[in-house]
Amino acid sequence: MDINQCGLLLKEEVYQVVGCAFEVQNTLGHGLLEKSYENALVVECGLRGIPVSQQRRIDVYYKQVKVGDSTLDIQPPSLRHPNGDTRMGKTNEIDATCC
Repeated sequence: MDINQCGLLLKEEVYQVVGCAFEVQNTLGHGLLEKSYENALVVECGLRGIPVSQQRRIDVYYKQVKVGDSTLDIQPPSLRHPNGDTRMGKTNEIDATCC
């Protein structure tokens, strides 16, 4: 597949969130517990005006059947599957093929 034929979903939003992650990594360095990075990422997103939810409980679906629940560390609430579905099972259906 020619990668140039595919458009990146939510390109600007992805760049903003990745920029926040790089800033946190560059500032804190490596070797800390995950929770420190998670909290710093929430702070950095807030400083840049990117709303996020932290430790949000979600339902997990497999082929339209609820198979459990999980907790998302951080989720920008504006990121949704292109069909508008926000359930984790559907969100995970966005794959690398994109074409």
